[in-house]
Amino acid sequence: MKSAELETQSFIVKIWTEANSEVSEQPHWQGKITHVITGEEITLEGIEDIEKFMIPYLTELDKEEQAEGFIKAWRNKVRFARNVT
Repeated sequence: MKSAELETQSFIVKIWTEANSEVSEQPHWQGKITHVITGEEITLEGIEDIEKFMIPYLTELDKEEQAEGFIKAWRNKVRFARNVT
């Protein structure tokens, strides 16, 4: 049986906006995501970059189907949040 540590992937996701000079413009979103175990980090250019970064690590858990289900559910929540605001 695998230990919980071996079945875990951890990420730090930092997302923020930068104010634009024109009030009517949409805020410019920026961010970084870090894989805690390896320290690998990328700058986010869009919300899609989060899942692109996470999927390879999640599939390493030999649970590719579950990883894809997690990402799909997360993506739906992000879309819902966008529509609510």
